[in-house]
Amino acid sequence: MQPKIVYAMRAILRPETSEDTSQTELIQTKEVRIMPFSAPGPPLHLEDFPGEFNEVSRRSLRQALWTRSLGTMKVSMKEPSPLNLGTMAPRASTTCYIKLSLKPLDAFARTIRPESWSLTVKSCLHVKTFYSTQPLQATPSLPLLRECPDIRHHSTFMEPESRRIDMLSWRLNRLSKYGTISKNSQPSWTTTIALPISAPKSLLPTFLSTLAARTYALTIKLRLLGVHHDPFELEVPLQMVYEVSTRTPQPSDELMEERGSNCWNLTEPPSIPDPGVPEGLGV
Repeated sequence: MQPKIVYAMRAILRPETSEDTSQTELIQTKEVRIMPFSAPGPPLHLEDFPGEFNEVSRRSLRQALWTRSLGTMKVSMKEPSPLNLGTMAPRASTTCYIKLSLKPLDAFARTIRPESWSLTVKSCLHVKTFYSTQPLQATPSLPLLRECPDIRHHSTFMEPESRRIDMLSWRLNRLSKYGTISKNSQPSWTTTIALPISAPKSLLPTFLSTLAARTYALTIKLRLLGVHHDPFELEVPLQMVYEVSTRTPQPSDELMEERGSNCWNLTEPPSIPDPGVPEGLGV
């Protein structure tokens, strides 16, 4: 049986006079959560975890089940920024960027219209807890379980979140191998989705100790509505950290360049132009 340690604050209200012996004490106890400070680490090198994660998924698109292929769709995603459990918001949140790239066949290059498609995205947190009877020599992973009988694993999935997107901003690329626009090169359609991810602050941060470890992963299942295909399934690592900071983490320059100007951002409300202040009415 595992030990359980609980921290709590206890308040006792006791009457000052002793004349009335029938009065009793009032006692109230409130549990206090103690969360260890945990700073974010570098992104995982996925080559060290073969078979556990999947950053890229490719599927053939068809108008119907038995019809000819329209082309190939590639869906990819990188490890997002960590979820900070020390935020003052009700839930910890971050943003993942999903890139879609469509290469139609020559016969459908001029007729295919991806902007008319809708899609559904289902995201879910995968919680992985590892424990061992012997000291861990490396970061535990699912493939490592087959090699180390002393390590055990418990895996759970949190409640998934589903979203539907009815309008996507696609970009048509017609670049040759020299980087110039060419009418003879095979066109491709690309777009990027900024998907918000949230989690309750009651979760433990990602940690690695001598005999136990807790890691997280983000799973994505994506379907296009309007064409037939097998679902796109992705899974990338996700860090859970605890640090108190007033600075909002920003995506890296490399990530901003990758998402491009046609990124479909679901985390920000539509911007309303500022009408400005007429001259003579300065504040």
